[in-house]
Amino acid sequence: MTGAVALCALLWAAPARASDLILHNGKVFIAPGEYADAVAVSGARITAVGAGEELLARAGPRTRLIDLAGRAVTPGFHDAHVHFWDGAQLSSGAGAGNPLEEAVASARRLGVTSVSGILEGDRELEAWAELQRAGKATLRYWMWGRLDAPADFTASRERFSSRLPPEKFRWSGLKAWVDGDFDGWTAALFEPYSDKGESRGSMLRSPRDLLRLVRRGRELGYSVRLHAIGDRAVRAAVRACAGASERAPWTPSGGAPAPCVIEHADLVAEADRTRLASLGIVASMQPSRMIEAGGGERHPSRLGARRRGAFALKSMQAAGVALAFGSDWPDRTLNPLAGLSAAVARHGEGEEGPDESLTLEEAVSHYTAGAARAAGAGRELGVIRPGYRADLVVFDRDLFSLPSGEILKARVDVTIFDGEIVYERVDAGKF
Repeated sequence: MTGAVALCALLWAAPARASDLILHNGKVFIAPGEYADAVAVSGARITAVGAGEELLARAGPRTRLIDLAGRAVTPGFHDAHVHFWDGAQLSSGAGAGNPLEEAVASARRLGVTSVSGILEGDRELEAWAELQRAGKATLRYWMWGRLDAPADFTASRERFSSRLPPEKFRWSGLKAWVDGDFDGWTAALFEPYSDKGESRGSMLRSPRDLLRLVRRGRELGYSVRLHAIGDRAVRAAVRACAGASERAPWTPSGGAPAPCVIEHADLVAEADRTRLASLGIVASMQPSRMIEAGGGERHPSRLGARRRGAFALKSMQAAGVALAFGSDWPDRTLNPLAGLSAAVARHGEGEEGPDESLTLEEAVSHYTAGAARAAGAGRELGVIRPGYRADLVVFDRDLFSLPSGEILKARVDVTIFDGEIVYERVDAGKF
């Protein structure tokens, strides 16, 4: 088996108690090029990963055994960029009860067990507290406030922390907008848009103001999240992050949240890719943004020939940039398979230029381990490893053997959150 030596090292000395749950006879994704046959869970934690026959020896009379029959298991997906309250309200409809309830249920069905995104005030927090009290908050939420109003975020934190347990809810970041988006020609570019005369978009912050805000956020101890889509905005965000840094560059293995994260980073100048890597700035990207909202051409079509340099996933990865993948839900679907498919297949490319597609293994890693590390949870989530929280997803097939055009046909059979099965697909059959 690939990575067999590494997997032997992963086998943890088992506690005396039997495992509560064992998934076996499958393809358990560890890291690109590394798989195991089985994973064992006790309580909320993964206790062992390795060969099926060894892990089955840990079974007791009350252990639930799931024969995967060759199906793939991945870590629970961590969507690194959502607007969860907006999505919940849009999907729940008028007059519904707690709008978060159906949104969280949808996340379970899609294998999403963690999200990061901006809060929309106390009404959202009340809804989360209600869901938590009802035992239905089967989702981890890394919450952001607004960088230009940190006092509001701090005040909300003081009011709600006692009702929102830290193993699920983290008050993690502050966000600011550096530019707009391609849709309205407001993303800030170095060169004019191909269909808007001499327009190069617009910056929403002066360099001095942006640096002041980033420094303030870092002084308050938060991860700073900067919305920057165009190459000119990304350059400004990089400079502000560099100017506010007083420590050694962040490393993904350190266990702390990334001090500075650029949200979107759709178009990044080649010189800035190396700066992102050297400064330890995370690029939080949404591969499904490559598709025009509602389908159609690869986004953004109005860049002309420069569109070939947008969403340079492979080049960013090769430059050593830490990547975290997400969806930008509800602007795009919450389904991680859409982002994975876009990253692997580069839908609608149809052009000459560099191949910027990733392998499926790489894309899954950025949607799980990469997102968890950026959030500061890389030592407890995002990887199937002994001691980590048991957030797991079972697919209805071997996801990693599919042709790129068939990724979207896969379905989630089981979602496990903190060691508990919180979703089983009705027509998946018995395990």
